[in-house]
Amino acid sequence: MASRKPRRASGLSGQVAAVFIVALACLLVAVGLGVDASTAYSAKTGQEAVLEAVRQSSLGMANAVKYSENPGREARDEVVELLSDNGYSGAAEIWYAELPESESGAGDRYAGVYVMLANDTPTTFLQLAGRDKLTAKSTAIWTIHPYSTGTVYRPANAGIGSLEATFEGGTVTGRKETASRLEDAPDDLVKAIRDESKAKAGSGHVDSGN
Repeated sequence: MASRKPRRASGLSGQVAAVFIVALACLLVAVGLGVDASTAYSAKTGQEAVLEAVRQSSLGMANAVKYSENPGREARDEVVELLSDNGYSGAAEIWYAELPESESGAGDRYAGVYVMLANDTPTTFLQLAGRDKLTAKSTAIWTIHPYSTGTVYRPANAGIGSLEATFEGGTVTGRKETASRLEDAPDDLVKAIRDESKAKAGSGHVDSGN
């Protein structure tokens, strides 16, 4: 009568091999996720560095928009120029919003800029799961406070709206500008502007005033 022990040993070896293959596959997936996530994180770190450089260079933006006939366009164009100067590659969404005189008063103007950068990073291992790219996004918001000791200049058109642009090595490869209303602007931007207005209500002015 033939012994069944070799068959059992063969079956056990097959099970071990199957477990090993599954474990190896899981390990490769984990390593792959780490590599692809690291690439996306690196892109996000680069975005944040560019945004900080743009924000620092925009600290005097109140002077540029104070007497502009279209302050929103002035602000958005300045951001585009600064992104180009920093050699940015990727997509950008730039918003300008400003409170109406009924909220800010005759002597003050409260406005703000919102910038979102987005970059697609190609994947290596995640392509096996059907995902060929990861998108890194970073945002920055800063406020602008033109004012006057009398009545501040206020143009007929504040230029509230957005600009969507694409860049390649600092060169603008596409742009689309859209006029909007204050309520259409990103909630975080509107909140930041209103918070600035409340914070400076009754306090001394330290921005662009004449």
